Amino acid sequence: MDDLAVASDEYRDVWVTALTTAGVESNALRTGIDRASTYEVDGVFEGGWAR
Repeated sequence: MDDLAVASDEYRDVWVTALTTAGVESNALRTGIDRASTYEVDGVFEGGWAR
């Protein structure tokens, strides 16, 4: 691994921290493609779509 970036953000009571790497020679993975578009509170979805 040649580079590492760290970013954090929060929305209401959810905190997210991403550790993003670059320069990996093998076994590189991309774990998320779709953007989160809903928020669930007490079993009720707000915004976006629900499954």
